[in-house]
Amino acid sequence: MSFEDIIARVHNKPALWNASNPVYKKKALHRKIWQSMATEMNMDETILKKRWKHLKDQYRKELKKSTCENSSYVSGWQHYDALSFLKDELLSKEKSRNTTLSETESIGNSDDGEDAIEAKKAKMTPKGEIDDQDSKKLGVILKKLNATKQLIETKLLTIEDGPRNDPDYMFLMSVLPSIKQLTEIQKLHFRGKVNEWLLETIMHNEYSKQGEYQSQFENKMFVQNQMCTNSVERED
Repeated sequence: MSFEDIIARVHNKPALWNASNPVYKKKALHRKIWQSMATEMNMDETILKKRWKHLKDQYRKELKKSTCENSSYVSGWQHYDALSFLKDELLSKEKSRNTTLSETESIGNSDDGEDAIEAKKAKMTPKGEIDDQDSKKLGVILKKLNATKQLIETKLLTIEDGPRNDPDYMFLMSVLPSIKQLTEIQKLHFRGKVNEWLLETIMHNEYSKQGEYQSQFENKMFVQNQMCTNSVERED
C-alpha cells in the first residue's frame, strides 16, 4: 500500500492522532483500530505502524523548519500538505514542551533554585537513585539503543513489498485473522492438520516422481532391447 493510502486512512481515524478526541487515550481501542486497518490493507501491523511513525516524524521536522521565527522555508516534501491535519496537534505539543522547559529554567535562576531543582528531582526520581557516573553510562547505552532502533526502522521501511505479491503469502495472510481467533488448543489442532496435509502432498509428489522415473527407465530399456533385437536380425 502507498503512503498516501496510509495517510488517508489515519486521517479518517481521529482517535489515533487528535488529543481532543474523547477516546484518544484509550490504548485498547487504538490496538483494535490498527489491527483493523492492517487487515483491510493486507499489511503487517508492525510495518504499518512504523511507516506511519516515519511519516509523522518527517512531517514534524518539516513543520518545525517552516514555523521557525523569521523562517522563509517552504517544504517541498510530497506528503507535507496531506499531513496538514496534524499541524495543530504537533504545534500544541511543542508549545507545551517549551513552556515546561521555561518553567524549569525559571526555577534554576531563582534564589532558592538549587533547592527547588533538587526537590523536583526527588519527585521524578524513584528511590535508590543511581549516581552521576552510572547515569552517564545509562545515557550512553540509551543513545546506542535509540540509534539501533532508528536503524532497524529505516531498514524495515526500505523493505520491498515483493512477498505481498506472492499468492501463497497473500493466502496465508488472509487466514491469519481467523487463526488468531482460535484457542490455543484449536491452534495446535490446526497446525497439526496443516502439517499432516503438507506431508501428504509432499509424499504424493515424491511417489509421482518415482513413478515418472520408473516409466522413463522402462521406456529406455524397451528401446535398448528393440535395438539389440534389430541388430541380431540383421546379422542373421
